[in-house]
Amino acid sequence: MIIFDNISHEANASKRRVRVLDEASIVIDKPRVGLVSPDGAVTTTIVEMIAGIVRPNRGRIYRQGKVSWPIGRMTQFRSPLSGRDTVRFVASLYRMDEGKADRFVRQMTDFGHHYDEPMNKWPRLLSMKIALACVLIPPFDVYLAEGSVVVPDDDFMEVWQAAFEERLAGKQFIMASDRKRYMEQFCDSAVGVRNGKFIVFDSVADAF
Repeated sequence: MIIFDNISHEANASKRRVRVLDEASIVIDKPRVGLVSPDGAVTTTIVEMIAGIVRPNRGRIYRQGKVSWPIGRMTQFRSPLSGRDTVRFVASLYRMDEGKADRFVRQMTDFGHHYDEPMNKWPRLLSMKIALACVLIPPFDVYLAEGSVVVPDDDFMEVWQAAFEERLAGKQFIMASDRKRYMEQFCDSAVGVRNGKFIVFDSVADAF
């Protein structure tokens, strides 16, 4: 569960100042929630606030349980670290068994010789795969996603989605996207953001 308590925030986006929230409050407690706004900079910033990457100018955000980093972001998976070192770092950061995490990720797909090479030299598809695999290592209570959580590999996606659905049991999933059909695959309700205020919708379709 995520609680926004009287949040006001402005952000810089593409050389412009964006009013993200204006004294806005909401309790996000439904299990699978889509986050929608006409301005992508607004949803991006709200996802970052939920994740703790950005602190609001005013107000407080309360998080019940551990929150994932935004699934779909590639920045941390284009580093000079090898795939193996990255997996072990994620495991150690969340106090998970490093060897077990290493085996789990390698069972999801064949990284071949790339696994021990710097990830900033990897093919993009492999970087996307390890990014999706790594978010399944820690047991989060709230999973965040921004943009796409799909890679063009049906075999990998079948394995990953099965594991992800298992992780989501009894947990919360919040996704920011501007694609209605895509969001409807994962979410059954939505929160819109208009003029700095939250609007609750009973379905994803109503939010678009």
